[in-house]
Amino acid sequence: MLSKTHDKPFFAALGIRKPHMSWVVPDAYCRRFPLDRIVYPLGALDTERTTLATNADVADLGGAGRATLSQFPTDHLKVAAAGKWKALIRAYLACVAEADDAIGVAMKGVLDGPNVSNTIIVIWSDHGWQLGEKLAWRKFTLWERALRVPVIFAGPRIAQRSENALFSTIDLYKTLCDLAGVDQPADLDGVSHAAFLTRKNGKDARDSVVSTWALETGSPPQAGKAAKNAHLKDIHFSVRRASARLIAYGTGERELYDHKTDPWEWRNIAGQPGSKAAIDRLIAACPRDAVAPAWEKSEVVDD
Repeated sequence: MLSKTHDKPFFAALGIRKPHMSWVVPDAYCRRFPLDRIVYPLGALDTERTTLATNADVADLGGAGRATLSQFPTDHLKVAAAGKWKALIRAYLACVAEADDAIGVAMKGVLDGPNVSNTIIVIWSDHGWQLGEKLAWRKFTLWERALRVPVIFAGPRIAQRSENALFSTIDLYKTLCDLAGVDQPADLDGVSHAAFLTRKNGKDARDSVVSTWALETGSPPQAGKAAKNAHLKDIHFSVRRASARLIAYGTGERELYDHKTDPWEWRNIAGQPGSKAAIDRLIAACPRDAVAPAWEKSEVVDD
């Protein structure tokens, strides 16, 4: 597909499963990352105390933040008890390396073919992954490590540079349509970053990015004809601007992180003097009339 001549424009998509679990790859990839050279993730301040009650990295979290971590309470305990933290990080890195090689195979098909001069290429991930930061080993959180993703654009007119820009994956559709010069539906969400990508010093198309999650923080659902997710306390939001992140839980709790001084979100400063003004600015980006996703309203537990 990528190395052949086509008589009309084409779209090709390649999905790579790794580094999704399970983290199993040929041993050659593991050998690229010797255990004695593996270091703990920078966000993992306290690798010795493994419970929510004692760990220093979660001491400043409220009840809703701790509920986030209690979804999979045995993950970190098992990792710590087995002494496998570094081994798991190596396995994750090995899977990323295998994914990189797979992308390389696809890129060779483009570079060796006739379409390299007029093909737009995008590489991105659907979410991040926590490797023990805040005692979390998964993706189901609203912190930086779980929400930040790599996004790479290449192609005609796209400037060669690397920047930390605010981007949402819902922006991909509009951006690609504008870059390719094709029509797009009028009701698309998201914004286009085409102007940003094609100018060497383009202005960010966004001043904030909002992530949403309906976290189960209430009591378990009752048997009978009750909505499956009637126990959802509320919908939670994470708002990221260039210099800060706010997590606004449906419980009313807030977490605020200053990325100028705390890029790994070690210190929740929501309760400190002067934080209210920053919280008010960030929370203005949240939807005012948020509702649960349609699947939550339609699924019913029946007798």
